[in-house]
Amino acid sequence: MKKVLNIFVWVVLLSAVILLPAFSSKERSQMPCSGQEFSVGAGDDVVLVTAGDLDTYITSHFDTLKGRPATTIDPNAVELWLSENPYVLSAEAHLDLKHTLHIEVTQEQPLFRIFRASGSSCYLSKSGRIIPLRDGIPVRVPVLSGFLGEVPLTGQHINEERNPRLMAAHRLGLLLTQDSFLRLLVSQVYIGSNGDISMEPRIARHSILLGDTTSIENKLENLVAFYKQGLIRGPWDRYEVINLKYKDQVVCTKRKSYEII
Repeated sequence: MKKVLNIFVWVVLLSAVILLPAFSSKERSQMPCSGQEFSVGAGDDVVLVTAGDLDTYITSHFDTLKGRPATTIDPNAVELWLSENPYVLSAEAHLDLKHTLHIEVTQEQPLFRIFRASGSSCYLSKSGRIIPLRDGIPVRVPVLSGFLGEVPLTGQHINEERNPRLMAAHRLGLLLTQDSFLRLLVSQVYIGSNGDISMEPRIARHSILLGDTTSIENKLENLVAFYKQGLIRGPWDRYEVINLKYKDQVVCTKRKSYEII
């Protein structure tokens, strides 16, 4: 009898060990969400979206998350919804043990400002996405203009098949951001009707002709070397065009009307 009693006690204890976590887990899953917390990675100095913006954006779709049972909140759905925001590059969401929804957002960063044929403008981001301007937030990036071809709608990405000229400009823009001197130098990038790319500097009255993006890294290296070595001895405005189209050459055209003051 004692043996049977011992077995019964052990069965009860073992059942408790197995079932209590399940009951506890079920109870926790019914606990209400305590709210959401945002962490926004700005990347560069430009801040196009804040935690407050995202909180409003989330609330406009999900009404409110605070107070809802945890089982009714799908972090993946929150991530997908946030990724539709034109200023959000990526988003990750998870619920912690206290049922707070943590959302980590990385925002898009403008690379160029594009003026459409209609007169409106937008940004081309570093990820290759067309994103809208933000009223009241000045962004100092080069202007991209000229014969650009089709510019996708806001929120869409450019691609090689439909937007080869924008892709070429995007490649150039990424290289410009990687060099501190070039990032400050260039104010505008222009694509001609023949596809040749030229740049306008902020500090002088000449144009920089790159041609296509063939050997573009080498062309930009030659340009930096020319500025630091070739132009250091005289005024930069004495040239009208700095031509880098030809391999390993920097061909300069002097300004006809230039006078030393």
